Amino acid sequence: MLLDTGASFSTLHHDLLSSLGITDVESGQLATIFVANGQFERCWIHPVEIELLGRRMAIQAAFCPAWEMRNLLGMRGFMDQVTFAVDHAQRRLYLNL
Repeated sequence: MLLDTGASFSTLHHDLLSSLGITDVESGQLATIFVANGQFERCWIHPVEIELLGRRMAIQAAFCPAWEMRNLLGMRGFMDQVTFAVDHAQRRLYLNL
């Protein structure tokens, strides 16, 4: 997964639904997802569990079967649990889980 500081939601590709035990995408919470070019589409938010550096955490992830979504870690569900900072000069990443 990629860290996307501009994404409101964490997003997962719809091909992952069955491996996560989700049999009906529309059983999640209905929402609308917007992208930078102004397009929008319906999506469904589901709780999923991920592992980051050996720590398991529950996040809310958006699935949008109408689009080929990338697997992104966004604001809702991930960045509200993790604090991070980038020190470009020293080429360091700081994480607080």
